[in-house]
Amino acid sequence: MQTKQKHLTIIVTGGTSGVGRQTAIDLANRGCHVIILSRHAQSGQSMAKFISQQTHNTHVESLVVDLTSTKSITQLINQCHQRFDHLDGLVNAAGAMFHHLIIGANGLDENLSLNYFGLYQLTMGLLPLLKSASQGRIINVAGLPLIVRLNHPVLPESTPSTPYNANAVFAQSLSARLLLTIALAKELTNTHVTVNSFHPGNVPASHFGGDTSWFVKISGQLLAHLSAKNTAVGARLMTESQFTKYSGQFFDEHCRPVKLPAKYSSALADELLAKSQSWMETL
Repeated sequence: MQTKQKHLTIIVTGGTSGVGRQTAIDLANRGCHVIILSRHAQSGQSMAKFISQQTHNTHVESLVVDLTSTKSITQLINQCHQRFDHLDGLVNAAGAMFHHLIIGANGLDENLSLNYFGLYQLTMGLLPLLKSASQGRIINVAGLPLIVRLNHPVLPESTPSTPYNANAVFAQSLSARLLLTIALAKELTNTHVTVNSFHPGNVPASHFGGDTSWFVKISGQLLAHLSAKNTAVGARLMTESQFTKYSGQFFDEHCRPVKLPAKYSSALADELLAKSQSWMETL
């Protein structure tokens, strides 16, 4: 039987669809104060109302942010600092895959912004609020353990390749989420904030979005059937006490720690963190 967590205030990116939506529902069912982030005010408000009605939780709301815009992310961060004295959790679930190159408001490839750089900027900006909680938690959505093992981690580049390869950028962003988890966990060792990544399992409502190719859509649907469906792994990692002892870990959809290959090294994670900090200084 799940425990109600009425005191926990948790932000969920990508909360209007897919993994973010399902995680927001699972958290609301556990009594959390859930704040879903959406690119568009109307869709965010509609989803917050839907989740509130479905879960009988009146503490569900939405805020607007464009994760391809450094200005929009900064505004959202400032808004959170003005409203809250702490945050208990951040779920980085937003993501999409666009087959063609799209340059976002921050001048970066939107595949890179939505799947990695936006979550990096948001996470760093909200860290002071997470540190103010008695137990802050950050969880990053990653991929199927099989894909994670097969993937060769390559750090993302701010300049798109020619010819453009969306699959490569998406793979780099996946690696970056896992490496950021490792790097931040080390940086936050002496704090009350943990950072982990997880595979959400088979979430039928999930989609890559955008103009994703038919091959990627079909491949994603087939791979999804290798996982259990709607396991509430994100909500469990965010609310259950037994997971506070973990940081820098990758979990499967059953909340079991999965050992990452040595290629996801601490040195490469540190390199990514330094590279990301350098990007922030130039944008």
